[in-house]
Amino acid sequence: MAPPRPTLTLIALVALLVAARPADACRCLPPSLSKAARAADVVFVGTIERVDQVDHAVATVTVRAVWKGAVASEVKVHDSPTSCRRGLSPGETLVFVARNDHGRFTVRQCDGTQRATAAVERRLTRALGASRAPTP
Repeated sequence: MAPPRPTLTLIALVALLVAARPADACRCLPPSLSKAARAADVVFVGTIERVDQVDHAVATVTVRAVWKGAVASEVKVHDSPTSCRRGLSPGETLVFVARNDHGRFTVRQCDGTQRATAAVERRLTRALGASRAPTP
């Protein structure tokens, strides 16, 4: 005789719970650069001069070009204080695709920030128009 349906459902649920692993909320398929840039508050290219650690990384960045938002020639960029940190290293030149969180520029692992290359900058120009110099 076959077990009743509620018993089969319970067995299936228990099997799923036992087999499940914790999800890594920081794994992502990054959006296209143009989609990420349109969603961002600021988009700019800069070189990381220094990284200070508090409860998360805060990078001092010398800005070379700006595609979106008001960005000074030197800014502080905060790595996400969550577990979804992007990782910032001195000497890196990046295209920063950032949020403006109450006056702080913040990047996260999946926001579109990436190494600056001529190809990436051309794609940004196609998506957002010509870059401009940072504000003094």
